[in-house]
Amino acid sequence: MGGKIAMKPAPRRLQEIPDLNGVDEPRWLVHQSIAVLEEIYYGAAKPDEEKSWLKIDFAADQGAKRVREELLALVRAPSRSDYMNQSVAFWRLMESKQANLIMFCKERSPVANIIFQMVRGSRLSEDFLNGYFLESDFPVMTNSAGWLANAPLRICDARDPGVFLQVLFEAYPYFDCAVCDWNLEPEEIQAITRMTKDSPIAFLCPQ
Repeated sequence: MGGKIAMKPAPRRLQEIPDLNGVDEPRWLVHQSIAVLEEIYYGAAKPDEEKSWLKIDFAADQGAKRVREELLALVRAPSRSDYMNQSVAFWRLMESKQANLIMFCKERSPVANIIFQMVRGSRLSEDFLNGYFLESDFPVMTNSAGWLANAPLRICDARDPGVFLQVLFEAYPYFDCAVCDWNLEPEEIQAITRMTKDSPIAFLCPQ
């Protein structure tokens, strides 16, 4: 894409992230993602009277059934490999501990995106989404959940029109990289290039 659109920003000293409208901390989304994974794992075999050990209310339209459908669509998408590559780049930034990250969720819900990152992308499959978890999946998910919950990461549900640019306008001074779950449209690229021309923030998209 060129210009401001880059795979990795230059490292800079982390700064404190303030409370921002339309931006969530990752911890509660990680908790909800674990609850969704638990429901997927137990599936139809789970007794109706058995409740999740996590006492948490699902955010609207981010329950297990809907999130599973979102992730199945991603598994079957021709562009899946692009999202896998994006996940690799995301985790390189996470593990470098040198970047404040903001994740914009426009193509999928925040919970679906968090789960995709929890399984490091490559472990996501139709079998997995049918509840067939491998023993080797659990340490990966546990480790990833810890990283996500405690990282200098914020999440924005950008599925409603206009939210992405509105939130970005307030948020970009505090972040080194914006992770977008879609490929930016030309008009979006023009807008963010003007908006962030004096900022080192970079944008990590699937392509």
